[in-house]
Amino acid sequence: MDKVCFAGLVVIGTKLVYMLGMMKNKNAKHNVASLNLMEKIKNKNKGEKEMRMKGKITNFLMLLCLVTVIGAGQASAALIPMTLQAPDIYSDSPGAYSYNATTNNLLSTATSVDVTFDFSSFISVTGGAYNASFYVDNTGNLMSGKTNTVEINGAFTHDAVAYSGLLISGNITNFGWVSSGNTLTFNFLFDVTGGALSGFYTNNTGGNVSVAENSSFASWDADHANLSGRVKTDTAPVPEPATLILLGSGLAGFALMRRRQS
Repeated sequence: MDKVCFAGLVVIGTKLVYMLGMMKNKNAKHNVASLNLMEKIKNKNKGEKEMRMKGKITNFLMLLCLVTVIGAGQASAALIPMTLQAPDIYSDSPGAYSYNATTNNLLSTATSVDVTFDFSSFISVTGGAYNASFYVDNTGNLMSGKTNTVEINGAFTHDAVAYSGLLISGNITNFGWVSSGNTLTFNFLFDVTGGALSGFYTNNTGGNVSVAENSSFASWDADHANLSGRVKTDTAPVPEPATLILLGSGLAGFALMRRRQS
């Protein structure tokens, strides 16, 4: 009787072990399937997130291109992106700028001028005179239909070539500015109209950056000037209009993003 009971217990125990093993395998397969499903969902969500991010970047680049085109010729509290090349007509000497809020006329002058062809050595310009006169409305925008001009005169010799009289002149086409503390910095682009150095302006476009320290600028609604009688200016060729540089960068980024998406 004891042997029969023992044999029965062995059979029952064996079946229990077998059943537990089957349940364990079933649970393991279920866990693997669950992990695979979770991984698929995770990858799908990751892919959708990347697509949404690419879409946002693409939309941003398209908006950048649109804003660049719309903003061409407009001024705001920002400088125009530009890179000045040689020859650079430079002044860090007695000069002045003033703005009349009634007539909207901005005048900038300098009476001592140097020129550099390599940004390391400077040649003194005899009788050098820098003059810019243009019109900015009470919101800081360049006014169209006005006489907006820049002109630099003087005489110097470089590489046995003498330059004298009108060195460069142009019509101002774009204006930008920033104000920080008591310093007003503004710059502008201009189309070259003449001058002994005009041959260096291969694309007929020039740029100027002027820094007026100790400025009384508060807003374009009121008269202001530099109180120290000193203005730093750089006037030189620029590689190409700054708006085209920005537009080209935006389009290049947009094209790259489109290639990555495909």
